[in-house]
Amino acid sequence: MQSRQREDLRIDTDAIRERYSLVDFLESHLGVKARGHGKYVSFSACPACGASKDPMSTRISVRNDSTYKCFSCPDQGDVIHAAELLWGLSSFLEAAKALAGDQGGRYQSTLPKRDRAQEEADAKAKTDLMRTVFSKLQLACQEFHSEPVVMQYLTGTGKGERCLPIGVVREAQKRGMVGFLPSNASAAKKVLMQAIGKDLLQESGLWKPDKQLPGIAYRPLVFFLPGMSSAEFRVVGPVKDGWNKSVRYGSLEYPYWWEGTGETSDLQAMVVEGVIDMLSAVAMGWRGHIMGLPGCNSVRQEWFVAASDRYEVKRWVIALDNDVNTESGRNPGQEWAARVSEMMTDVKLPNYIHAPEAGDLNDIVRGRAAQGLALTVKGRTK
Repeated sequence: MQSRQREDLRIDTDAIRERYSLVDFLESHLGVKARGHGKYVSFSACPACGASKDPMSTRISVRNDSTYKCFSCPDQGDVIHAAELLWGLSSFLEAAKALAGDQGGRYQSTLPKRDRAQEEADAKAKTDLMRTVFSKLQLACQEFHSEPVVMQYLTGTGKGERCLPIGVVREAQKRGMVGFLPSNASAAKKVLMQAIGKDLLQESGLWKPDKQLPGIAYRPLVFFLPGMSSAEFRVVGPVKDGWNKSVRYGSLEYPYWWEGTGETSDLQAMVVEGVIDMLSAVAMGWRGHIMGLPGCNSVRQEWFVAASDRYEVKRWVIALDNDVNTESGRNPGQEWAARVSEMMTDVKLPNYIHAPEAGDLNDIVRGRAAQGLALTVKGRTK
């Protein structure tokens, strides 16, 4: 027994951690690719609680290729802990011994042969293709910047309309964030054919070969993400049964970002979900930066780190939806707000949660418009 204990003590866990890449190990065993690069990398699956339903979501964040932390369960650890879970071993020590070679190089034998240079080249080619397509589309949208049906949806005060000031919408168009297509699907198809061409539309995945019209022709409101590698297409008005209100195409590299107009010393950054809430915050008088998450499930810790460094953000305000599901009793928006706060706190970014009283920021804008009240934030009106 004493000899075995001495043998166990000779296992150098630090050397094991340096020997193996945690990111490579997780990619191999979780069956999903890592996203991001540098200090922070994220995965949509966790060694303990498994994979998210959304492959673009963030379930765990990996720091410095050495430790990971899950935002859906309490699990966290290093490559040895991950091996213990994913190999079904009985202890941390057994996992360390396996990685040290006591089981015949089990880790190496499970790693698929990968041509990283080819993977990167393929990903770059796809991203370049999408940038070409979305750049052409953005230019085409300028001709329809006053498309009446879409503009009415954003600025109207009727049922289901968004009540946004036209000046805010115009500024979003000027910044290249918002674009309009004809609200008639056949007319939109014609514009897409002229601006992009059928071959590029099909190659990029925006038009399925077995369909008479591209699906985006039915979604005339377009939100372009920074970098032009991704865009979201949104239905205007009622949504048909079985349809998604919005669809996003391309590689998600960055979230939506609204650069603030306040004094540098006063600037904070707000986190909301999507472009409509982003424009609602602007309409309410918010002058700081705004990050619009393209779906809460898509949030990545590295986004907050990069934005904080670039814009010297002093504090983050998390203003995600506050809706309680009547059937489950859950509040998904505030659950995600807590996760976002945890992501920020984990990397020492000052933050606090400031939830709407109910619903989202656009509900506040619409509510005040219905009462004929001016929009106001912190004593300012607009």
